[in-house]
Amino acid sequence: MADEFDERAASRRAFLKGSAAAVGGAAAFAAAGRAGAAEGDPLILEVQEWASATGVGVDAVPYGMPIKYEADVIRRWVPWLTASPLSSVNFTPIYALDGTITPQGCAFERHHSGAIELSKADYRLMINGLVETPLVFTYEDLERFPRENHIYFLECAANTGMEWRGAQLNGAQFTHGMIHNMEYTGVPLRTLLA
Repeated sequence: MADEFDERAASRRAFLKGSAAAVGGAAAFAAAGRAGAAEGDPLILEVQEWASATGVGVDAVPYGMPIKYEADVIRRWVPWLTASPLSSVNFTPIYALDGTITPQGCAFERHHSGAIELSKADYRLMINGLVETPLVFTYEDLERFPRENHIYFLECAANTGMEWRGAQLNGAQFTHGMIHNMEYTGVPLRTLLA
């Protein structure tokens, strides 16, 4: 029993020593890489224009927008795909996104007669058909109910359609960009029907 304990203790000591050596070596390698990258790099050694003055205040952009260096991360559409952009699709820039949630401003849209802007006061939700009592809710009515947040993946049935007759365009945005993964907030239908 004592021999078994000594072997396990020795094995643990060897593991800890080896681990410490590996961590130390990795840290030294990383430090050497950082030092090598910094030598002669003017972006590190010289004061840059952006660092020599103040930036904009918190009130400059009341609704968050991407910085100008991300200006190419946008939804794109294909002019020859349909006769009009009012009845067309634009594509999520999936090549440029990190993470699991698609930013609202990058999520693909499919329009059949253009997009409208509707004020909350003019909004109505009607539930009719195979229900005992048809119902109509205003936006204000819906705000009185408890809301839920859910993350959903959405894919257009025509996703990859640009390749159904062979390659048409170059890039994942156009071939697979009719998708997004977003957080939606709302009142469940079962709550409204209760």
